[in-house]
Order: sequence, then C-alpha cells, then structure tokens
Amino acid sequence: MMPSMRLIVASLWAHITAFANNTVRMTLLALIFTSTDWTNFYTRFASDYSRVAAAEFHLRIMAESTSVILHILVQVSLEI
Repeated sequence: MMPSMRLIVASLWAHITAFANNTVRMTLLALIFTSTDWTNFYTRFASDYSRVAAAEFHLRIMAESTSVILHILVQVSLEI
C-alpha cells in the first residue's frame, strides 16, 4: 500500500527543511573551525575565553542552535 500523498509531501518538506538547515549549520561550523580565536592553543587548553570576540560567541551559539533544530527536524522526518 502506498502512503497518502499528504504524508509524502509532509515528509518531503521535512527533508528539504533539514537539508537547508544542515547547509547553514555546516557553513557556521566551517567558520568556527577556521577561526583563530577558538583554535588558539592558550584559549583551548587554559579555558580562558576572554580573548574570544563577542561575534565569535554569537557564531558559536547560532551553530549550536541550528544543531538542535536539525536534531528536531530529523526526529520529525523519521516519525512521518
């Protein structure tokens, strides 16, 4: 039996939204890992984040929030 067309369309939109969100997430993560503020040896091992700019913190928060949204979208697409 084929699922109804409404479920196929909902699943398709969930996958498209997850793909778009993951593209944004990976771009933000690439910006974080190429940043010199977070990869500095002293910053990483001394846990002294006073040298990290506020914009870098905002970038990190955005990347983590897109990770949470992606997790929710994957769970939704698996349940449809």
